[in-house]
Amino acid sequence: MDFIIIAFLAGAIVWIVLIAWKVRVHDQVLEKATLDQAWRIVLADPHYVHRRQYEERRHELEAQLRKEAAGL
Repeated sequence: MDFIIIAFLAGAIVWIVLIAWKVRVHDQVLEKATLDQAWRIVLADPHYVHRRQYEERRHELEAQLRKEAAGL
């Protein structure tokens, strides 16, 4: 009788671990697919290079302004 209970508990634990593993893998695949789709959209944009350079300059200027404001 004790053996059956122990076997049942072990099986339940294995089943829970397998379900959790399957959910984790599914989430990773979904995240990768979303990221791949986003990159396809970004790289298909003919103005991507110019927009990227603009955003990088904007972030640099904002960082510089924050440093100057902190120094006051």
